[in-house]
Parts: sequence; structure tokens; C-alpha cells
Amino acid sequence: MEFLKKIVNAMSDGLSWLGRRKAWLLVLVPVIAAIVLVIVLVSGRGNGDIQPKDDTSAQSSDTTAVSTLTPNSGENLSGTLSDSSAPTSDTGETTPPPEPDLPLELERKDVLSISETTEDGILLVNGEIEVPVFSNSTGSAVISAVNANVAAHCEEMRDAAVKKLRTFAQGELSGESPQLPFSYNAKAEITLSSDTAVSVLFSISVFSGGDKSAVYRSAVTCSLSDGSVFTLDSFFGSSVSDASEYIGERIASEIAADSGDFYPDYEGLVEFYGLENRWYLSDSGFTVFYIPYEIAGYAKGILTYTIPYGDLNGYLTFNPAYTASAQ
Repeated sequence: MEFLKKIVNAMSDGLSWLGRRKAWLLVLVPVIAAIVLVIVLVSGRGNGDIQPKDDTSAQSSDTTAVSTLTPNSGENLSGTLSDSSAPTSDTGETTPPPEPDLPLELERKDVLSISETTEDGILLVNGEIEVPVFSNSTGSAVISAVNANVAAHCEEMRDAAVKKLRTFAQGELSGESPQLPFSYNAKAEITLSSDTAVSVLFSISVFSGGDKSAVYRSAVTCSLSDGSVFTLDSFFGSSVSDASEYIGERIASEIAADSGDFYPDYEGLVEFYGLENRWYLSDSGFTVFYIPYEIAGYAKGILTYTIPYGDLNGYLTFNPAYTASAQ
């Protein structure tokens, strides 16, 4: 350190001398600065204050890290995510995700129970609704969406039934001989399962007192492109108005061929009820249903009218009956 002090003092004296000779200052200052920097570095190396970077060691460490993080044989490491939506083949080409195996398979039918009681435990309404559950080998998200929408439809049926029947049943309690419990039971039937759509028809039996059980229908149809519920708009597209008119005329024409037991104004009633919430798909075509007392008396029961898909070619947005395996 004494050596450094002597050098610094000498430099200080030199700078004083240069200060009196400003012309040399601009030339010597950079040289002096460089000398000081070298001295500091040498001093630091000797005292251990500054350690050199071991480039060889760093390179070895980086290489080890890369080796550890590189999956072997194309396997994904634990804790990492693969891009399952765009897998690649051995040639490096992007391949599409697996398509659902179609038509669907009916895996099982769950049961949605109904049990409504008064505060003191009197059973007012009971029953069961069958809930179809579909599956396929790929576990497609489309199938999950279909199942969710079918289940939601069943829950809507239950909620509407309970709301209506509970009110009637509570009124029945005030009578001399209440006929309780009321009941609501729905059986599910798969009327169409193609590569493009799946349609479920619910046949409903309701007891709400009296001598007869009422019968109803409800249906839900889902797209197998995304699992969404088909509406008339998505089924017929912009031609829904023309399609509805055409189907209504077909039904009225069929009734006209044998109009006995139908209400005289059946044409107006067919138009009044329309198609919304009263249709399903089958292998035969687009089917419309009417429950008793809508266009005819109870004796006619449930009325159904089916329009072949071939007669609707100009209106449909897709082929509901398409199944690749049948080609």
C-alpha cells in the first residue's frame, strides 16, 4: 500500500505541474486515467476483492441445465404443459386434435329425483326424470357440452313441474279427500344420433288429481360441432320463417285428409302454436308434436308429424342424418 501512496502522491504533483501547463493537460489526462485503472485492478486481484468469472464453469452449468430440461423420446416432463390442441407428428407437421367418435354412445341414464313436501312433512309432489349421459372414447369437450346441455334441459323441466304442481298440490290439501302426492315422471328416448346432431325426446306422464294422467312431450337437440343446443334459427338459418310456414302448411294438409276429432280451427291452431319447443329429429326427418287439447281432444293423444329431410333441403343449414359409417 505504501507503494500505491507514493504513486498517487507523484501523480498529484504531476497534475499540479500540468495545471500550470494547460496545453499538455488534454493529452496526458487520458493516459493517467488508464494507468490508475490498471493499478486499481492489479491491487484488487492481489487483495481478493474482485473475483474473475470462471467462463468454463458457467458454460458447464448451462449445458447441464439444458440437458436436464430436454425431454426424451418426445415425452412431457412433469409440471409442464403440452399443446394438445396442435400436436406434431414425427415429421414435425402439425396434426389436428382427435375428433369425437361418432355417432355417440349412450353410456347410461341418470335419474333426477323430485320430492316436494310441506313444512310438516306431507309429500306433495314426487317423480323421476331420466337424464341421458353420452360418452365416446376420446373424451371430447363436445360430448361434455352435450351432456351439460341435456342435464340443464332436465333441470328446467323439473323446476317448471315443481313450481306448477306444488301450487296445485297445496290447494288440494284444503279438500276433503286430497289425492296426494302428485307425480311427474319423464322417460328419455334417443330419437337421433348422427355425426352432426343428437336429439332426445322426453315422454312425460303427470298426475295432478282426478281420473286421468296428463301426457306431455319435451325435446332437446344438440349440435355435435360444438355441443350447443339447436334452435330453429340455427337449424334453418335465415330461412326459418319460410321453413316454419312450409312445415305448418304440410301439417295442416295432412290433418285435412282426416280432420275428424280435430278442432274446427286446426289450421289457425297449428299456426298459433308454431314450432318452437315442440320438435325433435329422428332418422325419418323433422318431427313436430302436439299434446292433447292443443289441436284436438284428449282422445287423439299425442300427435306427431314428420317432414322428411329431403323435403327440407332448401331450408336446412346442415344434414342432420349424416353418418360417415353409413356411407
